[in-house]
Amino acid sequence: MKPLIEKGGDASWRKEIYYHYYELSFGLTKHYGIRTDRYKLIHFYGDIDSWELYDLKKDPHEMHNLYNNAAMTSTVSDLKNRLYKLAAYYKDNTL
Repeated sequence: MKPLIEKGGDASWRKEIYYHYYELSFGLTKHYGIRTDRYKLIHFYGDIDSWELYDLKKDPHEMHNLYNNAAMTSTVSDLKNRLYKLAAYYKDNTL
C-alpha cells in the first residue's frame, strides 16, 4: 500500500479483486464475482443460478446486465478465466 499512498500508483498492484458471499444474509443472495476497473462479473448460486456482467465505466449504477449480450462474449470468457484463477489462488473450492 505504501507505493499507492506515496506515489499514487504501483504497476505491480492487482488489476482485479475476487469476492465471495457464502451465506444468505443482509438481503444478499449467495454469490461470488470479480471486479476490475472496468467490469464486474457476478455469479449467483444456490437456489438460483444466474450470471450478471456490468460495464462500470458506462453503467456505474449497474442497471444493465450485459451477460447475454453477444458482443460481450470474449469479455465474459476472459473474466471467467480470471475469476476461476483467483478462486484457485485463494483456495476457494466451493465454485
